[in-house]
Amino acid sequence: MKIPACKQLSCLILLVLCCTLVTAPAGAQVSGTVKDDASGEALPYANIQVLDREGGTSADEQGRFTLTVADSAATLVISATGYQPLYIRAGDGNRFRLHKAPVQLQEVTVRSSRKGLVQKIGMFKKSDIRHHFAAHRTPWVLARYFPYADSYSRTPFLKSVMLATYSDVKDGVFNLRLYRMGKDGQPGAYLYGDPIIGHAKKGKRNTVVDLSALQIPFPEEGIFIGVEFMLTAQNAYTISVAEEGKKTVKTVTYAPRIGALLADTDNGMLTFTRGEWEKKLRNNDPYAPPAFRDKYSILAVELTLAD
Repeated sequence: MKIPACKQLSCLILLVLCCTLVTAPAGAQVSGTVKDDASGEALPYANIQVLDREGGTSADEQGRFTLTVADSAATLVISATGYQPLYIRAGDGNRFRLHKAPVQLQEVTVRSSRKGLVQKIGMFKKSDIRHHFAAHRTPWVLARYFPYADSYSRTPFLKSVMLATYSDVKDGVFNLRLYRMGKDGQPGAYLYGDPIIGHAKKGKRNTVVDLSALQIPFPEEGIFIGVEFMLTAQNAYTISVAEEGKKTVKTVTYAPRIGALLADTDNGMLTFTRGEWEKKLRNNDPYAPPAFRDKYSILAVELTLAD
């Protein structure tokens, strides 16, 4: 029996639709607790990102997190200060165990009589802060490189890190990650193996994180100062955004924002986003304000070194 052409076309369309439905990637809601593989202890504030895609979250103080991803085959990149990153498919269960990474410290001769010497590098003024970095859907890490100078031998230890912060919540928290430079020019081994949590009070401020008790030496190959945004309930607040052609909608964003400087070079500035390190690009937006065109946005970071 001959099938009418219109029915053949209908069958073909139905077949295509069925194939599309069958092959479409399935989403997944991933929940679990990030733990130390050896001790089984929970790792607070672990960073969870999706490789090559936007989106991610931060674990809470008990290492717990929940993340919805569009594709269960997507690769999650889970990292925490002092640990090797874990790469795992979103649909492969809820066991998230991280292995300790080696922490490399160079030997420094500690003088018996300290002279109280200090010196500052990367100094900035409030008027230098023209804009801020902010986090919405991805807990990115911003890292700025500081090369070593011979004069640092007189003040070899990191005493403090100062950032320009703008917090819309009472106590916005962030994490400092301190790295040596790796062989590929990217952040390499950790200089300190535990989270260094900074607290930004509400409003625009210069926020100082005291490192003096940690006795961290400035490495001869230079240092990356990394600032990690934390997508936690404590940092969350709601803003209204006007979408083109639509009504104003509310969206969740996270404190604190971190101050940025405009520069003619990238100053070794890198961003850990979408599960990997990326170089910061020059602003080539023709509609940007004139002062921003052909400039790089770099972290405003002031380091104090001491003997």
